[in-house]
Amino acid sequence: MRAIVQSQLDELWPREGSASSDSPHLQLVLDSFHTLVRPDDWSSRPALPGNRIAFVQLGGAPRMDADYLTVRRHHSELPGDGDLDVAGFLRAVLATGHAGTISLKIFNENASQPPLEAAHAGVKSLLRADERARAPKD
Repeated sequence: MRAIVQSQLDELWPREGSASSDSPHLQLVLDSFHTLVRPDDWSSRPALPGNRIAFVQLGGAPRMDADYLTVRRHHSELPGDGDLDVAGFLRAVLATGHAGTISLKIFNENASQPPLEAAHAGVKSLLRADERARAPKD
């Protein structure tokens, strides 16, 4: 399976009708952090086919004036913490019909929680993100 970095999606995702767009071997890995931390406007993106999404990773972060690698390594947070609209991202993913794996992706070199406490917090954050994503929009 070939994973595509979402920041390069415009360049790499085959356009409808192209020969490779029908390849069953081309799948997407979507990451909320890498999608939402950048200034790009993803709201106008055409819907991705849910059956082509292989894996979804959720993570939050504050908005700050720093490069995204610094934010990822030192300020990464659980989904729903911080300023990134992780629930909106997950809502868009679920709207595609994706019913596959959704996981946490947190890299924070400053994190100091004991493993069991971190695991409990992670489960709670995934459940909270799912609840917010499925709630009726205001």
